[in-house]
Amino acid sequence: MDFAHGAGPCPGDDTSDDVCYTVAEAAARGGVSRQTVHDWIRRGHLEAVRTDDGTFRVTGEALRRVIEMRRVATSSHFRLETVRHWIEGTADDAAGSP
Repeated sequence: MDFAHGAGPCPGDDTSDDVCYTVAEAAARGGVSRQTVHDWIRRGHLEAVRTDDGTFRVTGEALRRVIEMRRVATSSHFRLETVRHWIEGTADDAAGSP
């Protein structure tokens, strides 16, 4: 997956070599709808920066991370939220069920 194609610089971050995507670009690269990307942002699964015009930008690294979490969640039949908590080390015993 080519994460550099069509992406621009991240707003307010002159120190990172990472690229940023619009919600539409992130959705296309992740194979999901724009609404799904907005849901991931709202639920805390996908880190995003809100720009001055109110739109979101997603870094390539954050997008790669949520795509991998989604792959694990899908293949293991667990919710994305459960996989994110496992990765972050914040899962409790009750969160382990599909």
